[in-house]
Amino acid sequence: MNDQGKILVIGGGISGITTALEASEVGRDVILVEKSPTLGGRVSGFHQYFPKLCPPTCGLEINYRRLRANRHVQVYTNSEVLSVSGEAGNFKIKVRKNPTYVNEKCVACDTVLRFVHLIEATISMQEWTKPKRFSCPTKWPILPDT
Repeated sequence: MNDQGKILVIGGGISGITTALEASEVGRDVILVEKSPTLGGRVSGFHQYFPKLCPPTCGLEINYRRLRANRHVQVYTNSEVLSVSGEAGNFKIKVRKNPTYVNEKCVACDTVLRFVHLIEATISMQEWTKPKRFSCPTKWPILPDT
């Protein structure tokens, strides 16, 4: 990515995701900063959303796919903007990436994901339900191998 002319989008809700995607699709490099560990914002917790009254997974899943395929967008989850300085056309932004870990000894090696999938599969078999999604805060949501 070229540092000149980058666009900073603060907030990874549906509006922030859409803004980042639209700006990147006209050729601009975009940095998307979200303070929570996951994207989607408040809409991701709704049962249905306006105007189509469909579950948020419809629209969000499409945008997540677009984000994954877009090389012009850098996504920083679990991050906060600390300061903004400079002037129009020449801003300096400080962003803090907050740690994401299981406990203080975690080194984010992803080993825990194998155990989570086994536990979820066992619970699902006992409850007669589909396996639930587990998302590691540092990666996109994944499903266990079936």
